[in-house]
Amino acid sequence: EAKAFYYTRATINGGTINVHTTSNSAYGINNTTDSVTINGGTINASSDSGAAYGVAISTGKVTMTDGVITANGAGKTYGVYTSSSYNSMGTVEMSGGSVDAVSSDSVAYGVTAGKGNITGGTIHSNTYGLYVGYSGNIVTIGDNTDDTLSVTSPEIIGDVYAVYDGSINFYDGVLKG
Repeated sequence: EAKAFYYTRATINGGTINVHTTSNSAYGINNTTDSVTINGGTINASSDSGAAYGVAISTGKVTMTDGVITANGAGKTYGVYTSSSYNSMGTVEMSGGSVDAVSSDSVAYGVTAGKGNITGGTIHSNTYGLYVGYSGNIVTIGDNTDDTLSVTSPEIIGDVYAVYDGSINFYDGVLKG
């Protein structure tokens, strides 16, 4: 496995993280229970024969205000992974930036989240844009704090499903699947 950051609380404000492996899995940032904040910069994770994770965090929190996360793998591939099982949920708070996940041989997930809010930015995957998981999980998409309706942001695109499984509160934005 190739990992740029491992079990590290991280705040990314700029720069580039590139992780590539020809075998096994690639992780841009891999954490378990802490927090990762992305305010800018680029994270690229790619694997020629295994899974790729741009950011992987189990039960902690990923906050993204800007920046680019790209994951390309041959196995299951995740732009942003947080646990979405019923007894172990991670949180995603996204107000900007872009996440892209593509798998050549398996399924890809733009973002997996057990809970959270997506109020801006773009999420894309060649399979699932947003995977919410367990039916008791709820992710809010869009902003319901004002009278303005956006038909452009946030944008969630899944080449198969824009949103899969779980529950969402949808206020504004674009879902394409």
